[in-house]
Amino acid sequence: MLLIASGAAAAERWYVFSIGETPVGYVIERTDGPATETVVFARLTRLGKSIEMRFAGTARESADGELQSLSYEALLSKQATKLEARVEGDGIVIASGDQQRTIARGEAPVLGAAAIARLTTSRLRNSGDAIDYAIFSPELQRVTRVRRRVLAVDEPVRCANTSALKMEETMEGPPAARSGSTRALR
Repeated sequence: MLLIASGAAAAERWYVFSIGETPVGYVIERTDGPATETVVFARLTRLGKSIEMRFAGTARESADGELQSLSYEALLSKQATKLEARVEGDGIVIASGDQQRTIARGEAPVLGAAAIARLTTSRLRNSGDAIDYAIFSPELQRVTRVRRRVLAVDEPVRCANTSALKMEETMEGPPAARSGSTRALR
């Protein structure tokens, strides 16, 4: 997965979402105070058939960047799935449809998108630089660890006529760790 990011610490961040080197959609994050809205849109085409996917969420975080709540909707084809999550003490309460459950939050702070953007901008500058953090994954409905590592500096970006940091992002939780590359415009 490749993402080409614009303005990583800005109030609005755009990404080109690619699988391999092929652009398939976009990601936009808009931060307004403690709330960040994230929308991911992708169209996958294979053997002449297209599938559209849209994932949208609004996360609220505290002043120190810890997740407080999340509203999330996934639209795969025409089937929508909605989820609400809120941090309460040492747990995260997850509500989906008429079901509700609580999971453990864990030891590490669970960060929101704006905090991750600030951390990326401040700490990832040179090849080999890395950060580790925890997020709540609405797709997995659990807290998971993520690692971002800079692979290259001043990597050319075809569709943006500029250069960027090329980063690898690895997330635990699926049956195997998921890795991808992220390109953040400088």
